[in-house]
Amino acid sequence: MKKVLSVLLLLIATKVQAQTTISLTTWASGITRPIEVQNCGDDRVFVVRQAGVILVYDTAGVALPTPFLDIQSIVYDGGNEQGLLGLAFDPDYKNNGYFYVDYTNNSSSHNTTISRFSVSATDSNVADPSTELILKVISQPYSNHNGGCVRFGPDGMLYVGMGDGGSGGDPGNRAQNKHLLLGKMLRLNVHDSASNYIPSDNPYALDTTNGSPEIWNYGVRNPWRFNFDKATGDLWIADVGQDTWEEVNFEPYGSTGNLNYGWRCKEANHDYNTSQCTGITNFTYPIWEYHHSPGCSISGGFVYRCPNNSALWGKYLFADYCSGEIWSLTQNGGPLFDCDTLIDFTNNIIASFGMDKWNRVYVCGEGNSTVYRLNVTSSVCNPVAFIDHLGDTLNTCEGGTIHAYEFPGFQYSWTYNGVSVNSNSATIPVSGSGYYQLVVTQGACTGVSDSVYVNVHVVTATISGLLGTYTQNDAPITLTGTPAGGIFSGAGVTGNIFDPSAAGVGAHEIYYTYTDAAGCSAIDTVTTSIVSGINELPAFTSFAIIPNPSKGDFNIQLHGFRNEKIQFAVLDISGRVINQFQNEIKIGSNNFPVKLNLAEGAYMVQWKSSTETGVKRIIIQK
Repeated sequence: MKKVLSVLLLLIATKVQAQTTISLTTWASGITRPIEVQNCGDDRVFVVRQAGVILVYDTAGVALPTPFLDIQSIVYDGGNEQGLLGLAFDPDYKNNGYFYVDYTNNSSSHNTTISRFSVSATDSNVADPSTELILKVISQPYSNHNGGCVRFGPDGMLYVGMGDGGSGGDPGNRAQNKHLLLGKMLRLNVHDSASNYIPSDNPYALDTTNGSPEIWNYGVRNPWRFNFDKATGDLWIADVGQDTWEEVNFEPYGSTGNLNYGWRCKEANHDYNTSQCTGITNFTYPIWEYHHSPGCSISGGFVYRCPNNSALWGKYLFADYCSGEIWSLTQNGGPLFDCDTLIDFTNNIIASFGMDKWNRVYVCGEGNSTVYRLNVTSSVCNPVAFIDHLGDTLNTCEGGTIHAYEFPGFQYSWTYNGVSVNSNSATIPVSGSGYYQLVVTQGACTGVSDSVYVNVHVVTATISGLLGTYTQNDAPITLTGTPAGGIFSGAGVTGNIFDPSAAGVGAHEIYYTYTDAAGCSAIDTVTTSIVSGINELPAFTSFAIIPNPSKGDFNIQLHGFRNEKIQFAVLDISGRVINQFQNEIKIGSNNFPVKLNLAEGAYMVQWKSSTETGVKRIIIQK
């Protein structure tokens, strides 16, 4: 981003293409230096002020009276490219309440700080400033080229755009130095502090002699906004140029990183300073560049995925900070792209773009202290039906759901293998593996999605090698889990060894949890009892089980010497509970019928009093 001194007041711009009208309308005003618009998956819209404040708005553009977060006391925004520069909500924000920011701190050197904050435990519209957890602090030699964009990728990792450290022309050749974090795209596993937030598959995670482990890509000058396509997972990076060229870089979904976007050897597709570039041939060139004659500094946007209108669907939107022009890029069927001017928002200062829950696009007009909403209207029917997935196949777990892009006023109709599914919802439970398709209706208009194959992972887990009862003196038992590779847990369990002595007297549940490559889990539970002796029954003077040969039932007959409530359980030979019940015994003779209609085989009847546990074996023969 480059500094522009003039403040211009154009309030609305439109462009008509065939039967489609594209316009900007004022959504919220009076916002000093709006730098970012985000959503956390619900109806609210969050607007970031560069001074260090995050505001909360409803969808009509009405602000809540209290800011979501105010950290002006720790943010330095004295330079045009300093301040609170980025915001990203955790993919699991609904459950964990985490969000991440990138800001210039108020230390003497005004370094970049990447931090996590948490929402208040008592008010979802307010964050708790005291919860700050600083993940990284990165030294800044100059006041400009701070980058500051933070985004979660489809892999759940947090990506951070770092400028080259400033001045002009990258005097320290920092962007090509893989031992510095300036001029880089970083990738962090923010949920793994044990690894210092380094994903194990980063290019230099295991090769730190050749590069810093945080680095994902390098050779950028000042990536002023990057975003992932919500439909494809592709990464689009707008990189601000030096004197002549602005560029858009592209990284396809599934990339393994380590791309060199060229700066300072290259400015877009053109040589810039090649004095230290001898032998470097691995440049990844931009998919689009433009000359400074129509502008001065690129502001990156989004691939348009708002489903209420297909006129812009799949086009990458971006703007120029100085000229106010908004363009779209569309792949023309080959490696080349077509660029169209959508709006000539003449001489406004466009800082960035944003999206709400429904993928409606917002534009931060820094010159007017205004956030605008991009409106796309058409006289023809063209809503988009899109099932949210990446790749050719959507993998989900048994009992999982699939989702469509939502928009207010849509009606939804699903089919599974060509058969209608009775659900008017953007989210439906999966019926099983097969082909799913969606039709959306908006008034008299309809849209039909591609047919998406959903692969449902059915996972089962089984414990083997554990009997229903042991004495304390029995030797440790080796447990077997199917499929292999799962985790055992429970009292007396270490790895895959169960030690009756370590478990102690009593009934214990032993677990085996297996998770497959798709992240789908299953768990098996077996109950086993540890007693001081199999037939030691000090609660009774006698204990007998009388089977009913014809029905698979039995009677429990016992002679108690005290009044007491006894817990009973019937288990199969592997220790799985078939039935549990409680009876109150009296001093003297007691008889309890147990009607379960058991199949032929061996079973165990476990009892537990306030002080002892015991087990009797029973054979059912019909």
